[in-house]
This record gives sequence, C-alpha cells and structure tokens, in this order.
Amino acid sequence: MHRWNRSLLSVILALAVSSLALAKPLPPADFDRLYQQLDSNVYRTRAAAQAQLERQARMPGGLTAQQVGILQRAAFDPTFAPSLEVQRRTQRIFAVFSENFPSVAQIVSSLQVQVNVRTGDFTLGAARGRYNPMVAADRNDALVLQKHWLALERALSLGNVNDAITAYDGLNTFVRGLGNAGLQRLNVQINGRNFTLDDWGTVIINTDNAFRNLPNDLRQGGANPAPPPRPAIPVKAPGAVNVGRTVGLTVAGVAALGSLDLVFEDPLSPPSFLPPELLSTGEVFSVVADSSLRVAGPTHVRIEFDPAAVDPALLTVVRIANGELSFLTTDFVDAGNGAIEAWYDATEEEDQFGELALVQAKPGPAPKTP
Repeated sequence: MHRWNRSLLSVILALAVSSLALAKPLPPADFDRLYQQLDSNVYRTRAAAQAQLERQARMPGGLTAQQVGILQRAAFDPTFAPSLEVQRRTQRIFAVFSENFPSVAQIVSSLQVQVNVRTGDFTLGAARGRYNPMVAADRNDALVLQKHWLALERALSLGNVNDAITAYDGLNTFVRGLGNAGLQRLNVQINGRNFTLDDWGTVIINTDNAFRNLPNDLRQGGANPAPPPRPAIPVKAPGAVNVGRTVGLTVAGVAALGSLDLVFEDPLSPPSFLPPELLSTGEVFSVVADSSLRVAGPTHVRIEFDPAAVDPALLTVVRIANGELSFLTTDFVDAGNGAIEAWYDATEEEDQFGELALVQAKPGPAPKTP
C-alpha cells in the first residue's frame, strides 16, 4: 500500500513538473517575431500571432516581466506601438494576462453585470435580477448598470488602476442611487431573497480589499500599476477614422466634434445574446465614443477576416447598441482578400456606435437526395 502511494506520488509529481514546463516564457526571438507579426499586412498572420501570445499570457510564467512591459506599453503609448493595429491587439493580449490576477478575478466575481436584452435577465455580481423589457425605466436602469460595469471591465483589463477606481465609484454610486426600492423593482435577488443595500455594502468591502491588492498583483506580474492614459482617436471631419487595419470606420458627417476608441472584446464572452440562427466568428469590436461626438448620416464599417476559416457567403455584421441587436446592410464581401463592408445609420440614436460583431449564419440542412 505504501509502495503504491509512493508510485502514485511520483506520477503526480511528474505531471506537475510536466505542466510547469509548459509555462516557460517565450524565447526573446519568438516573442519579437510574434510581436512584429501583429502588424502584418495579412489578417490571418495577425490573428494567429495574437492567439499565440494570448495562450502564453494565460499561463503563469508564460511571459517574462520584460515581455509584459512591452505589451502594456504598446497598448497605451502611441509613440511606442508601431501602429494602431498593434495597440488594439496588445490591449487584448494584456487583458488576457491581467484577467489571471486574483484581485481582478475577485472584482469580476463580485461586480460583474451581464444583461440579456431580449429576456430581461441580468446578473449583478452573485445576485440575479429580471426586469421587464417593455418598461423603459427598468430597461434603462439595467443597461446603465451594464454600462458602468463595461467601463470598469475595460479599465481592469488594461491594468489602469486609476480608471478602474473611477468606474468602480460610478457603479457604486448608481447602485446606491437605486436604493432598496429600485433593487426590488428590478427583482434583484440573492439565494432566493431580495438583494438589499446591506448586501451591496458587503460586496463593496470585499471589492475594496481586492482593489488594494490590484497594484501589487500588477507589479508582481511585471506590469506598471499606473500606466499613462491612452489617447482617444479624434473625429474632426467626415471620412475615414483611423482605428487600425482589422476594422475600418467611415462616417458620412460630423455634427459635433469628439473622439472615440476601439476595443477588441473577448471572443469567449459575447457581449449580447445572438439569435439562434447566427454563429459568432469570434470577432467582436466595441466602439466607445465620448459624450460630445455626434455623427450624421450613415456609418460604414469594414471588417477583415480569414476566408479559409469561415464561409464568406454566410457572413454578416451585427450591431449591439441601445439594448438592441440589428443587422447592418452589406455592401459587398471580398471573399478573396477576406473583407466585408456594411453600413448603418444611427443619426437619431443615443449610442451611435456600440459593439460590432462579425457573425455567420448557420448553414441550412443539406437537401435530401431523391
């Protein structure tokens, strides 16, 4: 019996050593090659390099402190990153890296808001709620909750502690403004009973502790806990807006000057419920405009894809904004080069951009042979 236990222990130790071997950081030459490929002219090459760097970022020790510093600086410093495309992709890679921190995981589990705009179901940390989608005030409260969370989530993924604290304060202020009556109106419950501000106070205490640990987690991971702010992209006139290579935006008119930012969202966490007839291709982009920017007329969108990985004939672009999912009008699909162009007109809408997702219609059943 003891001999069997020793044999079992040796197997377990061998497996542990084997798993640790998988977490070796990238050799400098491999990291440099993948980093340069993030700016390739070929979509497939850019996407493959990002995917490999994300795999390394998910493994403890998969990147050196120097490599993490390069990725974070590229995500924030426009004078360091060779292009906006590299900025966008390193932002997502660094997000994958920071998601593994205990402090970030605790904040996400405590505060995360997810809203299903079709059914009215939503979550607020561990609590569950359900609003009436037909009641405008209830729907608006749920979407504002989600908006505060998305701002916090983006700041956390970028390792920007100052912005995260600002967004965290905004979420806390809004929930306290709802009060117990508002939480009951939205049917927010935890473990089958009404969720109250006392419960929320406990959440805030736990989250405060996680925020205190976040800067130390960043330092230990090789990242700067207070990176410089990344400037937004100014929109000063009609025409193309330089947001990188994978996504292109062209606005027909500018009614009020402002700026915007483009975020590559986590493809494993789709931002909204897709109809059953659609499949996500994993490409989701969030366009975040400041409060002053207003565009007029149609907005044209161009998204690149790998034509070998999808059926170009089944592709379409959907937009999730103002609590609704809509289909963009397709201009044309360039199957050879891997690009789709489409447009929409949101002149009268509050959120004129929102999230853009490249999706694929599910192929129908094969015809029966006679």
